[in-house]
Amino acid sequence: MFVDIESFKSVLAVENFLIPYKRGRLAPDKKSYLPKDPITPEVCMEVLKSTNAPRNIKAILSCIAELPLSEQAQFKDVVLATFDNREQPDSITELGEKLAELSNYHSQFMEALEPKDGLFLRSDPHLSRDLRTSEDVFIDVDFNAYPPFENLICLKQKSLVFSDMKKLPKRIEFGAGLSSVKFINCDMSETSLVNLQHLRQAYFEKIPHLPQNFSVDDCLMLTFSECCLKNIDGCQLKNIQMLKLSNVTSIPENLDVSGCLSVDIIGCDLSSVRELKFKDGARVCLLTSSNVPYGVDVSRCSEFIFAAGNLDFTKKLQFQKDAVVSISYASSLPENIDVSRCKQVKLPSNDWSAVKRIIFKDKKQQEKSVAQFPENWSGKVEFMRSSNVINKIIRNFWGR
Repeated sequence: MFVDIESFKSVLAVENFLIPYKRGRLAPDKKSYLPKDPITPEVCMEVLKSTNAPRNIKAILSCIAELPLSEQAQFKDVVLATFDNREQPDSITELGEKLAELSNYHSQFMEALEPKDGLFLRSDPHLSRDLRTSEDVFIDVDFNAYPPFENLICLKQKSLVFSDMKKLPKRIEFGAGLSSVKFINCDMSETSLVNLQHLRQAYFEKIPHLPQNFSVDDCLMLTFSECCLKNIDGCQLKNIQMLKLSNVTSIPENLDVSGCLSVDIIGCDLSSVRELKFKDGARVCLLTSSNVPYGVDVSRCSEFIFAAGNLDFTKKLQFQKDAVVSISYASSLPENIDVSRCKQVKLPSNDWSAVKRIIFKDKKQQEKSVAQFPENWSGKVEFMRSSNVINKIIRNFWGR
């Protein structure tokens, strides 16, 4: 009697489901447990439709074994389904065989152990079927422990996490109701993702091999942290609204962030990138990144954050009105810097030796910037507000 996995659940989820039958429900005093509920065939079948994890399978067989012998016979179909085209460890097989012997269906039990043509055999390399789940977290789950499938279809839940997965299904499809997904420390080399581009947020951390034909077009928020971007086409990142690259490697030479509203490139070597252009009004963060392509223009950025790096990629620094700027521990600053139109400026601990002229709005803005110029600095500090006042007087005098 073959029972398919119709709605996959994690080991922990099934374990929680079985608490009333294994240990008993928590008493009102929250300190003790009520007597255990007797397990039923319906409960066992629900488990078999959700998992084939040895821990969960052993739990239901152990609950059956605790029942009086006169009640165990009604679980015949459960025991047979546990082994019908399902691979089980020897300890569970021995427990099932003992139950079959006590209730006089040992011969049928032995037949259930034999693989049958036409069903979903774990050893069949050409098997293809779907598994649908509403689970929201998969941590260190061995998908090879279940009757085999190629497609994992994720339904209903708003967010989904895969963490520490050594083996993922060949194909993962995301339902329309899903808003975010995270893959952390997973092997994705043989996995394809379907409908990922429709998500609000996708997060990848410590992924050594991203999926082949990786597509994230139109995803609103995308993060890669400690990943290898070898399989990424840089052009498809253009329309990501919020993009974050943190300590990634193999950045594509055609990296295109020109349509992104927010760009974080942190701790990255950009020597492979041909050019870097930002959208007008974009928020840009280039913390501790090196080898930024020459000619980058940040003058139209609404926010620019830079630290612990070399600014030789730009000839001048000037910013649009009401921009927010933070530059710290930077070297090779350009000769001319104009922050007079900025709403907020922070310039601590920079190497000012190459700077010949910096323009602030007024003395107050300079003080708030916490910029510290060395005593032997040959550069010049100017204030735009004073110049504006003089220009206004001249215009009024000449009637202009």
